[in-house]
Amino acid sequence: MSYIFRSVGAGVAGLAAVLFAGAAGAAPVSTAEPELACEIGYSWQQLSPTRYAATIEIRNTGTAVINGWTLRFMLPPPQQVVVPREASFDTMNGAIVAHNVKTNGLVVPANAVRIGYLAIGQGATLEGFGVNGVACT
Repeated sequence: MSYIFRSVGAGVAGLAAVLFAGAAGAAPVSTAEPELACEIGYSWQQLSPTRYAATIEIRNTGTAVINGWTLRFMLPPPQQVVVPREASFDTMNGAIVAHNVKTNGLVVPANAVRIGYLAIGQGATLEGFGVNGVACT
């Protein structure tokens, strides 16, 4: 074997030993997926005997960026959303389904967006909110 091949072979072996030793002492790399988690702040104000205004704050408490959101919740009958604010609202199988608008679809961790609506009916405390299929606290 020529001198060049012996030198290159020794160099590669030495490099491999250094890389292996460095990898063994290195901190493990996290492969966990970012987590979607959320909190909901809900408040309402009765404007008249038959109408109220509600505000919903969607707070990203997880580690994943929310890039486009769908909020689901139930309104007790016969309440109805009549004027949405900062979201589009649909009714699906008795549930309210709100979708982000172009300006508020991105919610990075530790931040929030606020939406609202005017409704027919008596305001009430609501529970059971979910964002993108994840239950919120």
